[in-house]
Amino acid sequence: MSRIRKASCLLPICLFLLAPAGFAQSEAAETGARLEWAAVDGARSYEIAVRAYGGIDILLTVGSETNSVLLPLAPGRYEVQITAINVFRRVFSTSAWSEFSIIRTAELLSQDLAGSELYAGASTGWLELTGTGFLPDTAAWLVSGRSRFEGQVRVSTDGSGLRADFNLEEAWVGSYDIVTQNPGLPPATLAGAARLLERVQPRITALSRTVLANNRAYPDLVITGVGFSAATVFMLRSADGTELRHSRLIAVSEQKVTVLFNLAEQPAGSYSLIAVNPGGLNDSLSTIVTVHDVLGGSADPHQAEESTDQAATTANQSDPSDSVLPAGTETATETGVATTIETSETADNTTADSENQTAATEGFDAPTDATTDVPAASRRLWLAAAWRPALVLPGDFSELFSSGLAGGDLTLGISFRSLFGAGSALGALGFELRFDPVYIPGADNSGPTQTSLTALGAATLLTFGWYPLLDGQLGFLAKAGYGLVVSALSRRTEAASEIILTQDSALLAGLSVRWEPGCLIVEAGADWQGVFYISTPAHLVRPYLRIGFWLD
Repeated sequence: MSRIRKASCLLPICLFLLAPAGFAQSEAAETGARLEWAAVDGARSYEIAVRAYGGIDILLTVGSETNSVLLPLAPGRYEVQITAINVFRRVFSTSAWSEFSIIRTAELLSQDLAGSELYAGASTGWLELTGTGFLPDTAAWLVSGRSRFEGQVRVSTDGSGLRADFNLEEAWVGSYDIVTQNPGLPPATLAGAARLLERVQPRITALSRTVLANNRAYPDLVITGVGFSAATVFMLRSADGTELRHSRLIAVSEQKVTVLFNLAEQPAGSYSLIAVNPGGLNDSLSTIVTVHDVLGGSADPHQAEESTDQAATTANQSDPSDSVLPAGTETATETGVATTIETSETADNTTADSENQTAATEGFDAPTDATTDVPAASRRLWLAAAWRPALVLPGDFSELFSSGLAGGDLTLGISFRSLFGAGSALGALGFELRFDPVYIPGADNSGPTQTSLTALGAATLLTFGWYPLLDGQLGFLAKAGYGLVVSALSRRTEAASEIILTQDSALLAGLSVRWEPGCLIVEAGADWQGVFYISTPAHLVRPYLRIGFWLD
């Protein structure tokens, strides 16, 4: 829809350039823009002449018997002259040339808030709207009471989306109305749709390691301080402005964060550790973080630490005064490490002694195999103990030795998994559901003698539960597996009761899904399980212990 914008007072005619209501944008080319002016007393009709702004040639001349006319003009700047004609068809009044503009507009429909990041006091904040009719001239602002904040607007090419950026340094926490308006149309309001949040100031007090290498990833850097959240961004920034953002937050609390930084092939040098919270508040660690150029030939600080630790351990475990040395053996002590060197007249032994002594005096600086950090969730050992219902389909274990059984064993229990490695989880307390379908052939059940069978079947496993993180929060675990189970069942009859001993060995392959605040981890691997339990017909439940190893 086209609209005409401007009002100018003429003598003796007062000209008002307005726009008709209810025109759709597609109607603009067919109907044009409506030009209206104040009626002149004694005028029977009007002649309207239009030319381009600053031009001489007349573009359009039309007549009208009312004080309005539709002009089939494209958007742009124009000048208009209106002549009034009386009942005698004589000209008795002519206006001066007056400037006006025709602009394109559209009605705003179906507005919805698609996303926002607004914090009171922030220098920048933005919101996104979806709908129809957004134009490059669309205005947007936030209003609450007497407070009004204009936005810098960007519109999608198809007019279905709008993003407005605001300076909210003077804004207060609370709810605000989102107001949008196209030229020449009434504003549209989303009441209370925007909420300005309070910013949180982060503080970094310590980093678990400040000397790093540019040939590895660090999955377990611990940052302590206050004001952290899952939305906090941690970065290493060099003096030349190079920034490296964290790859993942492993465990998050307000005062401690375990963060993953991948420094492989990153430039060496000095970096500042910076924490940035939503809304722009940030803080940096006073201690400089140093990244060694291991890829360029510099010494790996971690290998030096490992060598120092190994040397210290060797020195603590070996006391030269307690050693009994064979004849012809002397002791050389250098850098706190005791080394024995056997004397010999042969050239080979002399060479070996020289190499050993050199290694001792250099503090074990000889080349070592490169080590690779293992991610926090790459290995874990778990134990599961639970009470297992004695539910066997279609009957109890006493029926397994009659004519055979094609059934299964349904398990519902509570398990605790103890983890090891550099992970963020101490253990996992979960609820476990397992069903093992198995076919067992018939067997001789006569007499009081013991009977045993071995059966091969399929096993399925579904485990889900929660586990504590280092910061006290809870993670979620879900695991599903499928594989083979081998059951060895034996029965022996006693005077008081019938006792059945069962041993299961199962190998399963499956998937594990772990959720921790800020990240979702999907793992795949193999699972070996060994089960031993005792069943008697007099009890509906029996304990069992399953031990396994889950390798990601």
